[in-house]
Amino acid sequence: MKLSIFCISLACLLLLTCQLPDKKKAVQSEYFKEIELLNDSVYQHIRAGRTPNLLRLMTNRAAKKVRSDMYQWVKQMQPYFQNEKYHVLENFHLLNDTIGIVKTLSSAAKDERKFSMQYEVVSKEMYISLLLPDDFLSQPLLFLFYSKIAGKWKLSALQVGQYAYINMTAAHFYKRAKAAHSNHNLLNTSCNLYLLSKCFQPGGESWKYLQHEEMISFYQTIMDSVYKSYHFPMTIEPKVSNAYVYNVAADVYQYYVIPVVYYHTDINIKDTVRLRKEYNYLNSTLRNKLRDLYSDNKAVVYRAYNNLQDSTHLNFESFGFIDVVNQIQNSD
Repeated sequence: MKLSIFCISLACLLLLTCQLPDKKKAVQSEYFKEIELLNDSVYQHIRAGRTPNLLRLMTNRAAKKVRSDMYQWVKQMQPYFQNEKYHVLENFHLLNDTIGIVKTLSSAAKDERKFSMQYEVVSKEMYISLLLPDDFLSQPLLFLFYSKIAGKWKLSALQVGQYAYINMTAAHFYKRAKAAHSNHNLLNTSCNLYLLSKCFQPGGESWKYLQHEEMISFYQTIMDSVYKSYHFPMTIEPKVSNAYVYNVAADVYQYYVIPVVYYHTDINIKDTVRLRKEYNYLNSTLRNKLRDLYSDNKAVVYRAYNNLQDSTHLNFESFGFIDVVNQIQNSD
């Protein structure tokens, strides 16, 4: 009896180890390699500014539609993809029954980073790859939409959106904002929500985190509280300076989230000696008014402008000061 049981077990083991190759898995592996090569080509073409090469990877319909705007788009995106290395955030292989409708997919993430995203069905078989440059400070997300045309994968659409800063997504900033709010720190709460708003929907209106509606409600509540508690423009003593603060936000400096105080000055920003004198007075006055910013932060940045419209442009003219927080004093 023991011998027969052993023979049966051995026969089962032989059957398991001698299975024929899975044709479906082999096909999937083959097109996955094709997608990997396409992903790398698209990424490197954007990085190098090779727009004609990028257009050749697209479907005829997509290339014709975006050709006139693609050169400018690549020029704008190129600086954000200078890191040679990148990784795939998620991949989606999509089999569709009906073309021309909008469907929803769900990410594989198991934590607060989980999201849903809508996509337009443009072909029976599609593939979506989300690529992130290995840049720790600012992390734009590259969306690549592929369609299978005559047995080959072709790029049918692409877009870019801000996904994270220093590896923190909107979901992470929401958690930080909630923690600051529980400590009754309104300004630190709003600073985290400011960064949340900048990476809230990297995929546009089609992208939603699990806590989407909750985030919006919390953001509106906090902003209402900020406007009631702090009145902008926040003026200084007119006899000393006409400078006034018009906004408080946040940015990422040297791997830290740092609050930024934006203010207008009548002093030419090239006159750094007079600017420094004005800043010293402004800083001594605002440290009390904006004392929440000096809690749980490494520093506070003050950024001066002559023209407010400059702050809405990437190549703005400004001059900044960094007020390093005394950590020993701050811990008392």
